[in-house]
Amino acid sequence: CSSDLIMLTSKSFGPFNLPKPAIEGISLGALASALVLEMLPNGVILWWATPPGEPPKSTMYSYFALTPFGYAHFSPLITAVLTVAMTIFTVIVMILGTRAAKSRNALFVCLIVTTVISACPVLYGFKYVTVIGVFITLLLALSAIFRAASNAKP
Repeated sequence: CSSDLIMLTSKSFGPFNLPKPAIEGISLGALASALVLEMLPNGVILWWATPPGEPPKSTMYSYFALTPFGYAHFSPLITAVLTVAMTIFTVIVMILGTRAAKSRNALFVCLIVTTVISACPVLYGFKYVTVIGVFITLLLALSAIFRAASNAKP
């Protein structure tokens, strides 16, 4: 499956035909956009138990908030911390250039892992998924695709 992705992104069409720095810039831009969305105060929804007969109550939080983490909603905070780390790591890899071949592959794997972790709220049920959470997952996946395209370029 990952070899198909690399073959797809190594073809000379569309945005994958751009120079390597531009492709890395798009990957970094997608990460930065995901980071901005993670800071918004309505990215995570937490449902509270209520007495019988009352409707359930929900509260919205940022991905960086500790309250959902304290109530066993782990994936948003883990996603946020990993996104910060990968954004910094991407800048370092871009500065190092061709000397960071192994780091580029590690970054790609981290992006895939973070994308999967960011999709974990659906395991609690669809009522735990927000539109912002979906956009964050899509931006992380987009960053991974462009990272794969950058890694495939000589």
